[in-house]
Formats: sequence, structure tokens, C-alpha cells
Amino acid sequence: MAINYVTIHSKVKAKIEAVTGADFRYVPVDKAVNLELGEYPAGLRNKGFTLRIASQGESKFEDANRFRLQLEIQFTLNGKSDTYLSQLSNCIIAVASLSTLRASDFSTYRGSDIYEHIFETFPLGEKILVTFNEIYFEIQG
Repeated sequence: MAINYVTIHSKVKAKIEAVTGADFRYVPVDKAVNLELGEYPAGLRNKGFTLRIASQGESKFEDANRFRLQLEIQFTLNGKSDTYLSQLSNCIIAVASLSTLRASDFSTYRGSDIYEHIFETFPLGEKILVTFNEIYFEIQG
């Protein structure tokens, strides 16, 4: 069975949008922050998030037909007057909600390991970039 990355991406994106409501808007990965190149697009200046596939590796179940897909989600928060702190709580809730995705959401799905309390922050002027990269899905190949 072929892995449908488009479906996985769209289901994860839809779940985050459903939980955060109008608080965050999706920004495609090509318009996201690239710290190595010093790129900080205008699209992320007003509470945006981006989602990308970070890696794919062996299943933790040592099954040759399963793979462990790692996702990375970045949120851009307002750093003025520490308002990012309440926004950060919303991000954690959104990432944690990914554990409620089920096999019916995408046919290749076989479970997840979501570590919503593991993240990194990076200051970007008046903004704070928050990266969650401990998001794993077990998928059937």
C-alpha cells in the first residue's frame, strides 16, 4: 500500500485548525521561517503555523511493513508583553490533539507518539518561533 503523505498532511493540518480556530492560520512550508537563510516571511508575522514532514525511519515495533513518520510543526507567536505565554498553551493543546487522530483518518495510520510538552523557542524580533518536533506517527507501508 502506498503512503499518502498528502492525506496525512491535510488531516494533521485540519486538526490543528479545528483546535486553534481563528487563532492561527496555516502557512505553506515554502513560506515558512528559514533560520539558516535568515528568511522571515510576512505571512508568519500574525500568528501562523507551518507543518512539514521531518523524517521517516524504522518503526519502533521492528516491523518491516511499518514506518515511523516524524512531523515538525512551527508556530509564530507574539512576543510583546509576554503575550506568547497564553498562545503557547493553545499550541500545546493543538499538538496534543493530534493523538486523537484515528486509523479512519488515514488508512496507513497505526498509532502515534505525541510529545506536546517538548518544544524549542527562538526569538524573532517581536515574535517567538515555537517548534514542536517530537511528533511521530506509525504508518503502514
